[in-house]
Amino acid sequence: FIHTKGYVVKSFGERGRARGEFILPQGLSLSKDKKTCCVYDYNTQYNVCFSVKEALGGGNPVQDVIRMGDVESGRPVEHRFYQVLALSDNRFLGFGNHPENRIQIFNQSKVLATYSDFPVLYEKEENNRSVWGNLASFGVSPDEKHIVITTGIGAAFEILSLSGEEISHKLVKGFYAPKYSIAQGAVPTCVVVCPENSSRI
Repeated sequence: FIHTKGYVVKSFGERGRARGEFILPQGLSLSKDKKTCCVYDYNTQYNVCFSVKEALGGGNPVQDVIRMGDVESGRPVEHRFYQVLALSDNRFLGFGNHPENRIQIFNQSKVLATYSDFPVLYEKEENNRSVWGNLASFGVSPDEKHIVITTGIGAAFEILSLSGEEISHKLVKGFYAPKYSIAQGAVPTCVVVCPENSSRI
């Protein structure tokens, strides 16, 4: 936690595999009520939820540890995500790198929905797709109605519609028609969804 003036207020978490520790943390997000901070560890596939109040107060901040291997999916499915974002109602949005499971909505016990489509930007180049989660940035609008994805592969800009556990395609835009599957440059670093107007991203 960092103050707006730039100094560190409090830190938490250590390297390791014990409860509340990390090997390769990726994807940190706050719950909608700002009471819980969730951190996803790519290496251990744990999603760890911390109490912001306890973390700032010096107590034991670990609220819950979701082991993705324990989440019921109904069928074998890849759970390794590159980023996990907290949604309302104790749900999470995981962004992966698997052809059958690009995006996954889940809670502490089961998978609620999956989304697997990849956009093809240039029909003559089949490999020209927004595939690799580690070369993409993701964002969710504050009203949880839109998902935004920007990718280095194919230099794509996507908007998906989110309604409860339903994810559907809304828009894909290529910045240019690349000649190669990996666009040179154009690797995004962040995505911010404007709360006043979710169409302005």
